[in-house]
Amino acid sequence: MPRREVILPPELDELVSEYEARLRGTRMSQLYRDYAVRMVRKYLAFCVENGLDPRKAQSIMEYQNDMEGVWAATSARTFAYVLSGFFKKVGWPWPLERKEIPRGRPHRRPFYTEEEMELLLETAKRMGPKEYAIVRLARLLGLRRIEIRMLNVEDYQPPHLYIRAAKHGVSRWRRLDEETCRAIEEYLKWRGKRKERALFLSGRRGGRITLRSLTRLLNRVRKEAGLYEKKPWAGFHAFRRGLVTELHKLGVSEKELQEWMGWQTPFMPHEYIRLVPTEVEEKITKVHPIYRRGG
Repeated sequence: MPRREVILPPELDELVSEYEARLRGTRMSQLYRDYAVRMVRKYLAFCVENGLDPRKAQSIMEYQNDMEGVWAATSARTFAYVLSGFFKKVGWPWPLERKEIPRGRPHRRPFYTEEEMELLLETAKRMGPKEYAIVRLARLLGLRRIEIRMLNVEDYQPPHLYIRAAKHGVSRWRRLDEETCRAIEEYLKWRGKRKERALFLSGRRGGRITLRSLTRLLNRVRKEAGLYEKKPWAGFHAFRRGLVTELHKLGVSEKELQEWMGWQTPFMPHEYIRLVPTEVEEKITKVHPIYRRGG
């Protein structure tokens, strides 16, 4: 189902029209001009929907956080370049120190610790069957948002679940634990006899749950658990990184992690394993011959 179009207030709509008119005097191609205007309009619509001031830095960060998984590094830079150009052309001061919104740095690739994942699990269980089933799958299997969205009712063959891989991964069956099966069955009972093929449905409109709805669901859980401010960029991928890191610490080899997560290439575990400096130091000092000698 297509997303409902948000009508901008007259003052914002006028600014977009002014921006579009000024772009016509540049050397940009028509295709890029249309893309830039569409990007700006989506950002402003997001701010209107969520009661945010589009001129604030926090609103820009909230928007990118809401679009988790959509913006790759280049797309993030393009978004910042386009938006900063819009701010300049309509006379708004750019609220960030730099045009580029950083991507790929450690603080932009957060992971949940084992304790944080358990806290989110307990919080989701209190909030409702839908929240619990989704967070349970993220905690158990480290599923991407798109993989959760693509799940169908027939993919659940207890105690197994069929996962359609995204990003050129390997689709696979995975065995679920008893509590996860119970969580899914409670959710199916809660949603009632619906004809939709999708396993998880959107709340108000029905139909297959959207990526944005999944992000908002997790954000609600994170806020309730007190982790939203602590790790503002941590979405579903933070479960994925946390799970891989946890399994690696428990002795699962990188080859085994590759097979379990459905990765085609062997270097992917390196991209996901997150080392905690204090833990590395503790381990090194235990085995390093100089530390062991005490001299």
